[in-house]
Amino acid sequence: MRQAGFAGRWRHRPEAFEGGWITRSDDGLTWLDPDGLLTQAVLVSEDSPLGWYYNQHREQGDPLILHPTAIVEITLEFFRLLYLLIKPLAGTGRWQHHVCCRRFRSHQVNLGEQESGLPAAIAGRQLASSDDWTKQFEEHGDPHRDAFEALARFYALFGLSSESVPLVDAGAVSESALVALGMTD
Repeated sequence: MRQAGFAGRWRHRPEAFEGGWITRSDDGLTWLDPDGLLTQAVLVSEDSPLGWYYNQHREQGDPLILHPTAIVEITLEFFRLLYLLIKPLAGTGRWQHHVCCRRFRSHQVNLGEQESGLPAAIAGRQLASSDDWTKQFEEHGDPHRDAFEALARFYALFGLSSESVPLVDAGAVSESALVALGMTD
């Protein structure tokens, strides 16, 4: 979607792994298990796309602050991958999605604030409320809408409402708003 965007994982070639397929990068993986389970795991660190910008001058013991644009883009790209490549091969039937976050509270993971699509001051951050967060939802049949639903559940981990999710229009992640950011984020 964006050549200089945060979802570089999709530019890696998938490889066979334990009967399924996996795409790996330094900051995470996407794995399609032989039974159809599709998993995206993304590393949260100051060096990963999720920690970009906000953690440039992070000191040992400081909270890890997540980059809101990176979260939105990585989530949308996952659902675009699902709808473009996986679902057409899977046949009919409704999918159930899970959002799982582990050890966010004990590692002081915070969500940075987003203003007008650009990174804002760190002052508006929110601390994760749990170390074991799993929420689920039924698919809506659209990658932009499903990305929003996943993000709404993710934002709830930080005590924020679905209205706090940036780059959204009418209950769906706005691809045009994300692309309009260009390389300014």
